[in-house]
Amino acid sequence: MPLQHTYTMKAGTKSKLLLVYATSADSTFGKTGLAKNLSAGSAAYIREGDSTARRVPIVQGRVGEWASGALAEVDPKLLPGLYQFGAPDEMVAEGSARAVLLIRFPDTVIKPVEINLVAYDPQDAERIGVWSLAGHKRHEFLRQALPRFTEMELALGEQAEKEGLSSGIPDSSAAYIREGEAQVRRIPLIEGKLGEHRAGSFVEVDSKLLPGVYQFGVPDEMLAAGAETVTLMLKLAVIEPISIHLVAYDPQDAERLGMSALGPEGRRAALRGAFPRLTAKELGDAR
Repeated sequence: MPLQHTYTMKAGTKSKLLLVYATSADSTFGKTGLAKNLSAGSAAYIREGDSTARRVPIVQGRVGEWASGALAEVDPKLLPGLYQFGAPDEMVAEGSARAVLLIRFPDTVIKPVEINLVAYDPQDAERIGVWSLAGHKRHEFLRQALPRFTEMELALGEQAEKEGLSSGIPDSSAAYIREGEAQVRRIPLIEGKLGEHRAGSFVEVDSKLLPGVYQFGVPDEMLAAGAETVTLMLKLAVIEPISIHLVAYDPQDAERLGMSALGPEGRRAALRGAFPRLTAKELGDAR
């Protein structure tokens, strides 16, 4: 599957670094060397609702450092075809819900960069609603919203919450870069076993039923907090780069995901459903 350049970020974000993947027009292999002739390239964007597109002058950049329009090749050997681009602050400013950026070079394919601009910070675990509803943070929220809550009721709420390539590794390599970092990190490949996780493990799923599908063990440190996007490349025949968007919430946790987005009425409805004995005044005190 081709690498999709899609971002979700808070409108008004400053000094944002984007990672994009370039291929030759006649192949899917990463294209290197674009940063050596920046004058041949061009960049422009449009914000949803605007009537005109805006050009972005492309300038020489350095990996891990931001400047508007700065383009830098990440590592032509470890991550061929991967580039870092400095998004102009005005492109992601408040006032629009979406922006689309195009970066073009001759005989090169770089997929459009689509940016969804939202009113919240996807990296803010406190306010997005995951950890603020778990453990002591959940209790802290309820005590502030409903000061007359007893420890027994809090305990009951907690209880309800709880109920609610296998023949050998070929001569290959793997590496990744985390957005905003200057260092590319290698991943030693080891033979793996289906259904089991080990960092760098690589195993073929089923050569007959799912030919060409493999399982790869992602290193924990690759997904650690502190970056919004990680790009992984496995130099095994032709495998497209893998772009991973890191967020502060668990997208599979429907129970906790939406509290902060519910608004006052939604929060009261949620609390009323969870604690039917709450009085109207107690619900009115909920913040």
